[in-house]
Amino acid sequence: MRETIFKFFVVTALAVLAVSVFLLYQETKNLQSLSKPEDIVNQKAVDAFEENLESDTQESSDIQAQLDALKAYFDQALATVSATKPTVSIPSQKQELQTTYIPLGTTFKTSSTNWVDVTDSGAYIDIENDYGQNAYIEWEAYLSVAHGNGQVFARLWDDTNKIAVAGSELTSINNSTAKLVISPRIYLWRGRNLYKVQIKSLNGFEVTYSSGRMKISY
Repeated sequence: MRETIFKFFVVTALAVLAVSVFLLYQETKNLQSLSKPEDIVNQKAVDAFEENLESDTQESSDIQAQLDALKAYFDQALATVSATKPTVSIPSQKQELQTTYIPLGTTFKTSSTNWVDVTDSGAYIDIENDYGQNAYIEWEAYLSVAHGNGQVFARLWDDTNKIAVAGSELTSINNSTAKLVISPRIYLWRGRNLYKVQIKSLNGFEVTYSSGRMKISY
């Protein structure tokens, strides 16, 4: 009985030892196979190829994303330009000014050295209501001095406000025949006012106001 049991244990131990030796042999064979130089080189080449392939794939993906974004930008810009209607600027035509002349009396003579009203020269004018606040006003008169010796003066008088119109004074020296004298631009007070022409002589010689008028451009 004891001999039988002993034989069983011996056989079992030998079987286990044989299996262990076989497994050890297989592992050693595998390690030797992997340790060959050409296998190691091939494995490195495969790893490098896979790494480069992965890198190229990522770069290609990034480039495609940039191209898609650029295409979307140009598509949007093109749509904006197409939707925008060109604006054509048409220059406005400059409105031609109208001109009105208001006569201010007829021939009048005096030797006075003080301002004297020209009797028939009065005219009522409401500059803003009749012609607008941007109206351009000037006036002109024909003046002369007897014998061509002396000086004559003429001006506009605002008889409503009892004041001379600023900048309206005209003069002529030593002209025996009527000479046209024109004022610079003048400005009239607001409201409906009565305007008259006044003249005078410098040294008492006779002076003549032949005619005059106010010119209004608006």
